[in-house]
Amino acid sequence: MMKDMNAVKDNGQVAAIKKHPGLRTAIALLVLVGCWILWFALPGGWIRSIGLSVVGCLAGEYLGEEIIGRNSWFERLSVKHSGFSILRIVVGVTVVLLIGALFIIG
Repeated sequence: MMKDMNAVKDNGQVAAIKKHPGLRTAIALLVLVGCWILWFALPGGWIRSIGLSVVGCLAGEYLGEEIIGRNSWFERLSVKHSGFSILRIVVGVTVVLLIGALFIIG
């Protein structure tokens, strides 16, 4: 008879991590920074690039969900809640271009 993998009880460490979303966010940030450091520290290769890209993408996706997904201010800016607006698109593109210009100038 096969044992159900989900029926295995944890030893409390997994439950402790689930109770602290800040800890999970910090771990994801450390993983993302670690991937960035390894990208420059290790010699080149396409397997390394793909592996670090996948891990970095997953960590970034989690951070984006934690930071943007749970913020009601960002949610109110969505088209679903406030409707379509050409002015919002123009302002958004202008802000992104200004931030990009500041990075290039800096």
